[in-house]
Amino acid sequence: SDGNVRTMDHIHEWLDAKLKGGDMGKGSIAGRWRNEAQSVFYNSILSSLKTPIDAVVSTVGISISRPAMQWVGALKNADRKEMEIAWAGLDAIGQAWKESIDMANYNWKLGMERKNMSYQGKFDVQGDMADWNALKPFYEQYGDQWQKRGYYALDTMVKINSAWWMKYSANAMGSGDALSRTIIGRYNMRMKAAREAIESGIDLSDVQKVARETEARFRKEIFKQNKDGKWVVHDKATKLAGDEATMTKALEGWTKNLEGLQKAPLGRAFFPFIKTGVNALDLTWQHAGAPANFYKKYNHLKKGQYLEKYGLSPAEAASEIAMMEGRLATGRAILGMSFLATLGGNMTGDYPYDKEGRDAWIAAGIKPHSFRFNVPFSDKKVYISYKDMEPFNTLFAMSANMAQNIDILGEDLWDNWSEKLVFMTAATLVDKSMLSGVKDLAELMSPQKAEGQFIRSFSRYGRSHLPWAGLSGQLGSIQDSNAKEANTFLEMLGKRDVVFKKFVPDKYDILSKDRSGKKLNMGAETPALRFFNSLSPVAITFVDNDPVKQAIVDMRYNLPDLVGHVNGVPLNSKMKSELQKYMSMGNLRRDLEEIIIHDKNWRKLFETYKKKGFTEATGKRLRDQEWYRVIDAQFQKAKKKAWARVLEENPDLRDQINLAKTMTKLGQAGKYDQLETLRNFATNPSK
Repeated sequence: SDGNVRTMDHIHEWLDAKLKGGDMGKGSIAGRWRNEAQSVFYNSILSSLKTPIDAVVSTVGISISRPAMQWVGALKNADRKEMEIAWAGLDAIGQAWKESIDMANYNWKLGMERKNMSYQGKFDVQGDMADWNALKPFYEQYGDQWQKRGYYALDTMVKINSAWWMKYSANAMGSGDALSRTIIGRYNMRMKAAREAIESGIDLSDVQKVARETEARFRKEIFKQNKDGKWVVHDKATKLAGDEATMTKALEGWTKNLEGLQKAPLGRAFFPFIKTGVNALDLTWQHAGAPANFYKKYNHLKKGQYLEKYGLSPAEAASEIAMMEGRLATGRAILGMSFLATLGGNMTGDYPYDKEGRDAWIAAGIKPHSFRFNVPFSDKKVYISYKDMEPFNTLFAMSANMAQNIDILGEDLWDNWSEKLVFMTAATLVDKSMLSGVKDLAELMSPQKAEGQFIRSFSRYGRSHLPWAGLSGQLGSIQDSNAKEANTFLEMLGKRDVVFKKFVPDKYDILSKDRSGKKLNMGAETPALRFFNSLSPVAITFVDNDPVKQAIVDMRYNLPDLVGHVNGVPLNSKMKSELQKYMSMGNLRRDLEEIIIHDKNWRKLFETYKKKGFTEATGKRLRDQEWYRVIDAQFQKAKKKAWARVLEENPDLRDQINLAKTMTKLGQAGKYDQLETLRNFATNPSK
């Protein structure tokens, strides 16, 4: 009991504290129920089958990129010796797969058996399970009936949370970590052999052959054999490289204080993966193209300082410097090429910073975080997602967002610059890191956004505390990839769940060529491709090359305002869905084609506005322009016809709208007695 139980009278209090938490004067005692609730949360948010696939692919990619980056850095400096050492590492990767996969399989079995994995970290799974099981006789002998019931209930949760069918994602990621670390260890063996060969004075053309023949001599410098005969990394530099690849590197300096956020009330709900997030940002920063001397580690290695801290010899420090310089050179190239690709229309960043732009992108089928290509011999485009390509995804997105936001119709470079900057920062850095919770908390405290954000946040975090939230969302996207009109708490909760998603009102594609009432699809058209995308780190989506939808995007037409209300009366989810449904069945598409595709005068007016560089800041508002008003007139005409049909087909909705209009008029006239009577009738018609 760590000294908490000093007399028999203390036993009941201690047994109670072990279940609920408490403090008996020797320090805080963590309640088991809190630990198990956290386990449910983490197992739930990690339960998507794609999560471990993305994590393992990213981890392996980062691992095998290290010698590649080292070769690039050595090439930049024309350092033939370092190039040979790096090439030896690249060559070793091919021979490392067998042992690495075997190590991954070994760790998977350890996880299945509730045992410590090779690179478990500080948490002792086996020891924790043994300690918990050892408490059972104490509860049975000394506990009251409520303490016994509490122990048995929590014991069931402990067994469930540690079962393979709950921890499969964490076990798979742990196995992937072992695979990556073994690969790093194996190519570090080869590079040590290559470095020794070069230092011995052999001809550089013979380095690869000699390194292959002598690498086994360096195994015990890198690995240590465990009780099961498996080789586990113990070399410090190799461990640190593995920590970087798996994003588990210990936080230092001011970033270490961020871990305290998880200890605050609801902290883990908003900041579940602080260490992972900080490491992801650090890895991105190493590729971000800033001058090399911006990096503390680079300066240390250049000056030969703190080499023991990094586990490097002076000769190995030169290789690490080459690797860091290779990352910078590669990052700069990626940033430049991404910027040009986005300007050329071959790449997308995040969704636009304003809701009008975001909804127009969705309606047009434009996919964020993607490379975009025309499909040969067809009228389609294919989007290939880079969202999960760590660590280059953030570099791609940063550059693409810059390119997108300097060329927005009706705005010059500096219009709304602060809003754009905040959005771009959030989109490319915050959303992939521990700071994503900050954005949610900030919006919760904003009077303008608090209510809607509370519903969104509570639905997301509430569902995450129930089992298989990630898996349910993944299966729901495969089964039903249609966009949903979700505004209430239950609707937002339901749209994330495979069972209840079908009960949430659908959005409809009001611009579709198919005028039968087609739903707005957010994923791939076929279930087979949706299934592939749900598992693949690289999602592929085919979209029609539609000039009408692209024109709506280019002109920044306000679709959210169009379907958000009728005659000033806000619409609920069902009303919005029905309105869109009938708009997707009328002649709107035909009328827009006549203007956008066939009316040369409209096209001329639109192109002239763009070429002249007019902006809304100088009074040239988009909605006031003739080309905008012509298009808006067609939308409003279609909306009027569709709404009439909505009321005709849905008497209940018609009564709700009429009631809302009447209450608004009574309020405007100051007839509060009648307003109260009508309100009471609306909430309780039986009276």
